[in-house]
Amino acid sequence: MAGTVLIVDDNAALRSTAAELLQQMGFATLEARNGAEALALFDQHAATISLVLLDLTMPGLSGGDVMAALHQRCAQLPIILSSGFSEQEAIRRTAAPPDQSRV
Repeated sequence: MAGTVLIVDDNAALRSTAAELLQQMGFATLEARNGAEALALFDQHAATISLVLLDLTMPGLSGGDVMAALHQRCAQLPIILSSGFSEQEAIRRTAAPPDQSRV
């Protein structure tokens, strides 16, 4: 396996555990403590990042905000959301707003 995974979580223990497991599987990792740091790291390393592991709830920029900003930069970027919320609540929190131009 190859590629770089950007791990975004405000919990240091979760970030380091995820990084260690991914590194054992052959991935390079980058770690961000918050959304702003994640976007800065992505901008610096966009050519090598093949996946983002993203916490949905963080102080500052939420995971949904970060996901939207990352998809503006690279629409095809795979993102795995990590959340303690139910699937329905996670979907509600990350769903794009309705397209008002069609109303």
